[in-house]
Amino acid sequence: MVNGRAENGGLLLSDVLILTTAGNVDDGKSTLIGRLIYDCQWAFSDQLKAAAYKEKGLNLAFLTDGLKQEQDEGITIDVAHRYFQSSKRRFVLRDSPGHGQFTKNFVTAASSAQVVILVVDASRELAAQTARHLNMAALLNLEILVCINKMDLVDFRQTEFQKIVSGIDELYSFTGKNKKPLKFVPVVATEGDNVASFSTRMPWYSGPTVLSWLEKVKGDENKKNLPLRFSVQLVGADGGLMGEIIQGSIATGNNITLPSKQIETQIEKIYYGHELVSRAEKGQAVRVYLQHSTSIKRGDILYEKQLTRPSSSLRGTLFWLGLQNSSKDSYLIRHGTRLLQGHIDKIFNVFDFEFKNMANSSYLKTNDVGEVSLKMHESIFSDSYSENAETGSLLLIDPQTHETAGALLIS
Repeated sequence: MVNGRAENGGLLLSDVLILTTAGNVDDGKSTLIGRLIYDCQWAFSDQLKAAAYKEKGLNLAFLTDGLKQEQDEGITIDVAHRYFQSSKRRFVLRDSPGHGQFTKNFVTAASSAQVVILVVDASRELAAQTARHLNMAALLNLEILVCINKMDLVDFRQTEFQKIVSGIDELYSFTGKNKKPLKFVPVVATEGDNVASFSTRMPWYSGPTVLSWLEKVKGDENKKNLPLRFSVQLVGADGGLMGEIIQGSIATGNNITLPSKQIETQIEKIYYGHELVSRAEKGQAVRVYLQHSTSIKRGDILYEKQLTRPSSSLRGTLFWLGLQNSSKDSYLIRHGTRLLQGHIDKIFNVFDFEFKNMANSSYLKTNDVGEVSLKMHESIFSDSYSENAETGSLLLIDPQTHETAGALLIS
């Protein structure tokens, strides 16, 4: 039973918005999300029992911090996945840690999100981790909602709110042009001011609440009607191509291009599970039969329109996640379901988010972000990251430990 409320019906899959949190440690990320879940009446009874304090009421952070160590120490350690909904939209939340050593967790959560909620403590100076998360979210091309929290600690003064807004705007101007505009909301997460309902203590604020903004912000609407990208995960003995539609749609009779020979063929049959269908959409795993499917293998991408020319050299933004510094040694490259080898050919510059400049370096260390070129032993077809996050990104994997060393956003 969900906090006195039955599930709302009538919401479509397209109504789902994927969120992640960002910001420095102790700025109130988990508390804000806990307040959203509680005010939407999607806190489960066992969570409410665990969050209850006899003297202080509810510890809202407990609604997202599920690990005992997180609750004992009052910090977020791992990415927490939570699901809730309002009367207008469903939400998938990935609450990520704020500590610098857990930046990898933030990148993991943000890489598949649509919106980042950046939480800032109004009573403190802007932290380096706030600048890092803000600009990483910008590089990931995400919608960003800035929640200036703990306004009660600065007596709800508009001047303090505007000071934080100016500081964030200055940090945000660093990573380039054509970024999505920021939205700022002053909140008190513990009390719910401007979270799901308007605050009477900040009459100078006339914008939306956090919830109303999340209900209206566009998700993937601008990515509809895009050309097909079908990732082949397995080739059956009967020639059936099994995989996921990662962009666009596929229909019987459609002309598609074979990646290996650059020739066109037609879709003969499509199976969704055991059902023969005439059409399938993005996100569906299907089995496809072509008129000609010679030389197609796992990792290939079928498409309707020409991607960029096949290339063994790529340039992009590299998020370095490994514990060891980057090197010119060979790494395993994971592009979709395809695995090949390559190396970092050149590092052009490294972002210094705190001091808002670009540094020169011959290597990347943990949590660094740099503009690099990558050379691979084989050519691949790819999109730019801004066009398609899945075909426009790849992972660098340490061949010794098989841990993820870096994530590249292709330019």
